[in-house]
Amino acid sequence: MGTQNQALTENQPTPGSQHCSRVVAAVLTRQNRICLFQSSNLVSGDAGLWHCITGYLPHGVDPDTQVLTEIEEESGINCSELTLRKRAVIELMASNQHRWEIHAFHFDSSTESIMLNWEHTAYSWVEPKTLSGHATVHWLDDILQILSVQIDDPITCARSTLKN
Repeated sequence: MGTQNQALTENQPTPGSQHCSRVVAAVLTRQNRICLFQSSNLVSGDAGLWHCITGYLPHGVDPDTQVLTEIEEESGINCSELTLRKRAVIELMASNQHRWEIHAFHFDSSTESIMLNWEHTAYSWVEPKTLSGHATVHWLDDILQILSVQIDDPITCARSTLKN
């Protein structure tokens, strides 16, 4: 997310509330691997957990525009290096009755070079079958499933960590 905001799991509304947060979520793939991002301690939710790129969708802003902004801010990948594979809009309900409208996107990236911002401490290009070996946010499986992210060829995991 582009600013220090709550993560998708933040429990702000009181039970029974019908508040809805609108967000974008981008899954990046390259050569049969998914890029996961590990949240830094500077974000207010899900610190240390692995996930895809996410960001709040400001009122009046087009999801297509916002997702590209979030990708460039969080990974340094320019839109010219991306190919849209699929998009979907899903709604998830948190246990506190908070609704999440998620504009989910699956992009293939022509590069695996990532430049992290303050929101993440590490990234990892992983085989889908190794996702269970990462402490991921609980909603990532929903996003991958709705986007039909299925990758066939096994490739060894490549990992990079931001060093301060």
